Amino acid sequence: MTEAITITEKENTQDVFDIRYLRETGIALLQKYSGNLWTDYNIHDPGITLLEAICLALAEIGYRADYDIAEILGKLHLPGPGSPFPPAETVLPSAPVTIDDTRRLLLGIEGVRNVRIRPSSAFPEFAGLFEVDIQLSEDSETDERKNEVGREVRDKLDACRKPGEDFVSVRFLESEYIGFELDIEVENRVDNSDFFHSIASGIDQYLSPFIHLYSLDSMKAKGLDLPGIFEGPLMENGFTTSEELAEKRFRKNIYTSDLVTILMDTRNVKAVRKITIRPEKGEPHFWSYAVEENKVPRISHSGTRINIWYNGTLVGNHTLSSTRIDRSLQSLPKPFDPGQLYARKPETADRPLTEYSPLQNDLPQAYGVSEYGLSGDVPPEREALAHQLKGYLRIIDQVIFNSLLQLSHARHLLAPGKIEKTYLAELVSGAPGEEFIYKPFVEEFLSTHINLENRGLLRSEWKKYLGTRKHEADTVLQAMAENQAIFHDRRNRALNHLLARSGYDLSFFEYVCGFSEEEQIAYKEKLLRLLPACDISRSILLKPGGDYLGGAQETLEGFELRLALLTGIRAETRKALAAGPGRLFAGKTGGNLEAEVYDSAGDDAIDRIFEYGGKKEMYAREKVKGKNTLVLFNQDRRPVARFSGTALDQDPAADIAEKLAAQIAAADLASEGFHLVDHLLLRPGDDAACFGFDAVIRDEVIFSCTPSLSRRERDLVTRQFISEAGKRDSYLVLEKSMRQFCVAHKASLKYLHGHMYFTSREAAEEAIGDYVQQFSRQPGIAATTSFCDLYSNTEDPFSNILTFVLPTWPSRFCNEAYRKYIEETIAQESPAHLVVNIRWLGYAQMVVFENAWSAWLKASPGDKVNRLQTLLSLLAG
Repeated sequence: MTEAITITEKENTQDVFDIRYLRETGIALLQKYSGNLWTDYNIHDPGITLLEAICLALAEIGYRADYDIAEILGKLHLPGPGSPFPPAETVLPSAPVTIDDTRRLLLGIEGVRNVRIRPSSAFPEFAGLFEVDIQLSEDSETDERKNEVGREVRDKLDACRKPGEDFVSVRFLESEYIGFELDIEVENRVDNSDFFHSIASGIDQYLSPFIHLYSLDSMKAKGLDLPGIFEGPLMENGFTTSEELAEKRFRKNIYTSDLVTILMDTRNVKAVRKITIRPEKGEPHFWSYAVEENKVPRISHSGTRINIWYNGTLVGNHTLSSTRIDRSLQSLPKPFDPGQLYARKPETADRPLTEYSPLQNDLPQAYGVSEYGLSGDVPPEREALAHQLKGYLRIIDQVIFNSLLQLSHARHLLAPGKIEKTYLAELVSGAPGEEFIYKPFVEEFLSTHINLENRGLLRSEWKKYLGTRKHEADTVLQAMAENQAIFHDRRNRALNHLLARSGYDLSFFEYVCGFSEEEQIAYKEKLLRLLPACDISRSILLKPGGDYLGGAQETLEGFELRLALLTGIRAETRKALAAGPGRLFAGKTGGNLEAEVYDSAGDDAIDRIFEYGGKKEMYAREKVKGKNTLVLFNQDRRPVARFSGTALDQDPAADIAEKLAAQIAAADLASEGFHLVDHLLLRPGDDAACFGFDAVIRDEVIFSCTPSLSRRERDLVTRQFISEAGKRDSYLVLEKSMRQFCVAHKASLKYLHGHMYFTSREAAEEAIGDYVQQFSRQPGIAATTSFCDLYSNTEDPFSNILTFVLPTWPSRFCNEAYRKYIEETIAQESPAHLVVNIRWLGYAQMVVFENAWSAWLKASPGDKVNRLQTLLSLLAG
């Protein structure tokens, strides 16, 4: 039985698109509020006609609100500066986090074929140090190009340095050219260069693989979405995958079995009869070959010979250099154009969201409110009723028009830029005869004209009025729609929504930050503007310059900028935090006033002055012993400090209080900030006489080399000890005092001393046997420095430690809840493997620290170690 084809009757959706639902809801409201006066709700009733016109207008609002969000936001939604929807390439990438991320970054440098990054073995006493090995393409291996690439690599590494990490060396790997003798059975005769090129390129890619780069469309074709494609640092010449990076690493061993697989994948190869590996130095190898340390294997064209067999007969032998193969196989592919790497911007057009025709234009002509008006013989009372209906409809028109304005304003509410209002209200226009019902215009017209009979003149003056005075009406309507308190509340909530979309919750911050509502809005707008770039660089901590404490400008970037933004600390540069109070309290305050703080002294006194002194209403004039003084009060009107001086006898107290409050507020703002010290950057240089080592057996120190050597001297003594530690005759027993014996190592007697003491020579001799046995297997060597005993909870004060130094005196920092919020934010945002040390310093302590920090930053490499003990002690607290 076939199913009948019918047209389904439209179901009631009971929403703004359902005219029947709107009409029924409207009638229900009319019955509720005017049922005792109006009982005829039939379709012919003029009131119902008005209701239907209003329902259609409401449905139009719903229809426009249901546009695609891209059409509502218009061109503002397109990726670009100031857009709430930035392009993928500006928000999805990140600064390097993993080793492969850093490889990606360096592979973007022209001429770099492959990169290896590994922990440095040259600095065993420090964690977080890395060495970088670079392989260049064959056409970039000139000295000039190496220098250029070296500078670019170093610049990129410095620009992406992470907290607790540093790159100690950049090295270009040399090539080890290796020849091969290949006996290959082919299916058909070969005598063209394409065959030999396929073999050479396959072996070359096996020996020295380069990282394939792909366009955006190619990555999408692999099934990756945009977040997966743009993961990691943005590469300027193409994309690659994590699998590609994992596979294409430097080869340490060459296996003939791998070569067989490569050759068998070559077209026209039937079998591989024999493979011989022939390095330029040494004997040939038939199964495998270990590549020289810190070298990259390359195929030797002149040393590679291919013997071609066909049906069991040797039919030819060739060297690669004689086959005229394309030598460009060592060159890298050309980079992609930017258009092949970045997501295309969608095309859209602005919808006319605010176009509106007043309700009067949709009502029957008999109502007398259309452009045709009433006939000329109607009585004045009828004309007055028509104007009254126009005024009634004007209110409804204004509400509907304001709703459309608000819909068009969504594009600005969802943008991080500064706006002046969240509700929009403007005078609606376009209704026939509207000039008769706007009272301010009518009164102004009658003040210069006799009557309203000249309709043409009246209409002309109305247009002039709209052109010059409409903003006055708009201002009145705007004030009715939104006052300052409503704006602050709505704008803050809108900004909180935008921040929540990026995963930020500032609800607790709002309670403790000490910002006014206007300051909160400005802060959140700034946060939204800077967040995309800040999120990308959140893992970067740049090295401090040598003179930022002396006034040199160093803008906060990366990790530091992110912390300043999230904590609300009003600092944009690295700076000397004690400079502001230093200028303000250098003997006397501005205005030649002397300060006396009640029940406080030193740093606590400065904290209290800053906590309350930035507001002029906290001051009052008092006479003490016949002299004018200015008293600073706290929020409970208890005196905090008293200022005295001749200026109080010359100028009004209000002026002095205002000047003093302004000076303290400026110094207060200048004092907000923090110093971030990455302890790894404090590590002593190679020539510093502070290196030593411990010889360990079963986690127990047996011998110690006093940490008073340079690194080179220490390494020499270490190698000397390791080479002799397994020989019994390299030890001797020394009697240190009566019945106290210890074991010494002869070869390093000048530097090493034993930690174990024995009550008899025999016990010491017996211990030597254990030492020889243990050190013969695997000498346990632990590198040390003279700073190992500085901190009680770690033997390495340089690795995996960040110290944040903050001032106690800024007024907002006096709030304990805000301090706690800062500490928690720092702990949450810092890398999990790092120890975070937070130091709150008063003014005097900050002066001492900044002097020590500045001295270390400016010191020469040889002098830094002399200033290190003081600096580390201050950081330890």
